[in-house]
Amino acid sequence: MRRTITSSLPWVLLLSACGNAAPSSNDAGSGCESAGYPEMTGPITGLAESYQAGDPIDIQVPVDEDTRRVVVGIYEVGTTLYLGGTAEDVSSSTAQLSFFAGVADGATGTFYLSIELCSTEVCTPPHVRNTYQRGDRTIPLASGEVYTQTREHVGGEAMTEVCPTAIPIQSFAIH
Repeated sequence: MRRTITSSLPWVLLLSACGNAAPSSNDAGSGCESAGYPEMTGPITGLAESYQAGDPIDIQVPVDEDTRRVVVGIYEVGTTLYLGGTAEDVSSSTAQLSFFAGVADGATGTFYLSIELCSTEVCTPPHVRNTYQRGDRTIPLASGEVYTQTREHVGGEAMTEVCPTAIPIQSFAIH
């Protein structure tokens, strides 16, 4: 099944079913169907190319109707350094999040955002958690790299699925 998401960005075509995904060892065979699972429906908007350390970052994360909470984390490209993040419960197709580019006189470098979506408010079990992350955070960011989507059932049936996405990872600098 293919679903096209319309956007102001004409190139956004997302594969929401993932028949060619590499299933995990405990995949219950459900594939990567999108119905009933929290998912991003396109790229993050509002992210600038660079920020001064401590500056506010205001973004919008497009999500589907199954998403109830969005958690965003800032990671340095090529390391496991986590600068912080924020979370918001959502009730519409776009989650509005505001946080800071680290702290003034803090870490500088190239960073990206990881996104975690939950099917319940405040991510209370049982729920489905869908994490959009880099496959290997310790390597440099490749041009055109897209998020790896990992879906976990928390407090319910024990299952983890890895599904492909077409959502680009956007890096940004903190000076």
